[in-house]
Amino acid sequence: MDAQVRCPHCGGMNTPAANNAPYFCRECKRIVDPNKAIARPTGGFAPPPEDLPPPEPAPTYSPAAAPAGPPPGTSAGGAGAPSNYVSRYGTAIPRQLSAPGTKAAVAGSLGVGLMLAAGAGIVAGIVLGWVGENVLRIPLLFPFLAGWSIKRALALGAGGGTPDRGLVGGIAFLAIVFGSFALTRWVEYRSVASRQNEHYAEAYGVSAARAVAERADVVAGLRERDPTSDGELDGAVKLASGAKVNVQTEQDRLAAAFATGRVPTDGYDLEMLASIGRTGFRGHLEYATREGGSRLRLLPGSSGTRLPGCVTLVVWILELGVLLVTAFSRYDD
Repeated sequence: MDAQVRCPHCGGMNTPAANNAPYFCRECKRIVDPNKAIARPTGGFAPPPEDLPPPEPAPTYSPAAAPAGPPPGTSAGGAGAPSNYVSRYGTAIPRQLSAPGTKAAVAGSLGVGLMLAAGAGIVAGIVLGWVGENVLRIPLLFPFLAGWSIKRALALGAGGGTPDRGLVGGIAFLAIVFGSFALTRWVEYRSVASRQNEHYAEAYGVSAARAVAERADVVAGLRERDPTSDGELDGAVKLASGAKVNVQTEQDRLAAAFATGRVPTDGYDLEMLASIGRTGFRGHLEYATREGGSRLRLLPGSSGTRLPGCVTLVVWILELGVLLVTAFSRYDD
């Protein structure tokens, strides 16, 4: 008996044509093309895709017809979730201070996080500023550490991860980051001022204000302390600290500071007055970026290498960028 094939339209049995050619179904009288039919694993053919009936539309959701509770075997954490799953967003119970998959947290408030971030910024600014100016300073490393500390403190107080700060919180956080950077620069300024004041006090033997007012006597005293002085003002005086001061340079410095008409409060003010005519913290920022002043210390306790003003400005800009990027990066729990 010849092999029979089933019509994909009506299911009737038919004798296939030679060479797999199309044939007429004896039952439904339709033309069947085996080349366009889809073979079934169990034998026979299925109708081609274009002959299949269109799919039924998906049922629409009606709130009135929705069941009162979650489907059997699921929980309120989401459809299809196992019954033992508990969403951390679906409970009023406070989050744990420490649990698997979370970071340490002391609170769950953005306000607390900002307060802790401010505290971390103050501590980091003071400590890293003093260490960088007196012990060891590696560019870009310290602002990274400061930014990480601020970011971690924010997450610690906000529940273990970086919260959505919003407009007000973002502005406050930006102020914290800039404040920490400015505090680092201020600590550096006070360290330089203390060191320079000791230097000029030893050189002049009097306070900076008195040295400007009595500059002729100060220069005469420097000349007497010059062991090689021959009546000229081009000699050098070696101080007890090992530093040397040039008599002519100091005479010009005192004259330039006196010409500004301002009274310096310390030796560093006197140096800045003679150079740029400014004093204080703002004077330090301008003086360091114009004349140089920031030092690179790669070995603990070394005197360091004084950077030129343009290099100091570039380093400060890069460090501020590293601080901002590190502090504002996400810290997910």
